[in-house]
Amino acid sequence: MPSFAPIRSVERAVDVLLALNRSPVCSLDQLHRETRIPKPTLVRLLETLQHKDIVTHAPRYGTYC
Repeated sequence: MPSFAPIRSVERAVDVLLALNRSPVCSLDQLHRETRIPKPTLVRLLETLQHKDIVTHAPRYGTYC
């Protein structure tokens, strides 16, 4: 049994990365359906991952990879 509670934001970021690993190009809707993370939270997570050069956004197509 862990000695601490999991950090929810880290769990969510990992969920997003796992979803992108399964389907390397995803729309916000696809990520929302797969992770069940609210869209505003997804946008914040994706922008944070973009800032760290882990995720890229193609605004023309509305996709993330």
